Amino acid sequence: MAKLPPEGLLEQSLEPTALTTWEAFVAALGAVVTGPRTSFRLEPDRRMAQLRADTEAQLDDLVTALHSRHSILAHAGAPRVAYRETIRRKAQVEAAHRVGEGFARVRLGFEPQRRGRGYAFQNRAAARRVPKAMVAWVERGLESARQEGLLDGGPVTDFKAVLLDGDCQGTSSDGEAFEGAARSAFQRLRDVGAPVVLEPVMEVAAKAPVEFAGDIIGDLSSRRSMIRGAAENLKGEIVVMSETPLACLFGYESALRLFTRGLGSAEVTFLRYQEVGGDDDDPDRMFPAAMALRA
Repeated sequence: MAKLPPEGLLEQSLEPTALTTWEAFVAALGAVVTGPRTSFRLEPDRRMAQLRADTEAQLDDLVTALHSRHSILAHAGAPRVAYRETIRRKAQVEAAHRVGEGFARVRLGFEPQRRGRGYAFQNRAAARRVPKAMVAWVERGLESARQEGLLDGGPVTDFKAVLLDGDCQGTSSDGEAFEGAARSAFQRLRDVGAPVVLEPVMEVAAKAPVEFAGDIIGDLSSRRSMIRGAAENLKGEIVVMSETPLACLFGYESALRLFTRGLGSAEVTFLRYQEVGGDDDDPDRMFPAAMALRA
């Protein structure tokens, strides 16, 4: 099985009711969401949180625990796939930002990485141009911007950001100015970084008596699957192997049991994240470099 990504494959929005204070809601989340494959992200401006886990059952357990253990009432959205984003084109971007008397300018290089490599930051700027204390503010701006995403709100991953150069004026707000400049530079990747959406793809091993082979293959094909093969096992069952987007697997095992009269089952494991609509593992498909040098 492929290595799982650091965060869950599914997410679910959670909004506390008017009877629940925001402080109590946040405290309860911290007490309940403690598993190695579960997490949450707060959106205080919207008075919401996003839960993350690998299965619908895990999400249900978290919502139930909030109510049963902490008396938290909240509106839960429907579980959905935790999409990610990445860039396909190398780019150098320059951006500036002013906060009060503080002004900062940064020049950053961005480079796509192979799928699964995650995010990395490197500082190559001279200390006389970007003081060491300000580099952390650049990292902070990049981290917050990449978590917000470039297209549909999914976090951006599998790329490297390099701080190449910068300069600043003023002393009162330099940190916030560098943070803002880094955020602005990252957001310009919408235009020059060729961003794409990534979705989790699962390996599905579906089995049932051989007379259901056609039904299994037909159903999986309707779910955007790539059928990798089918073979009969020692129990006289057909085992169909496929690669299927997680977004197409909601309710799959219930459907499988239904059309196999309760005799079918499936093992579903994480395989990889890939570009929505196709296989993007070939690095030769990456676009040539782009430049966006603007104040």
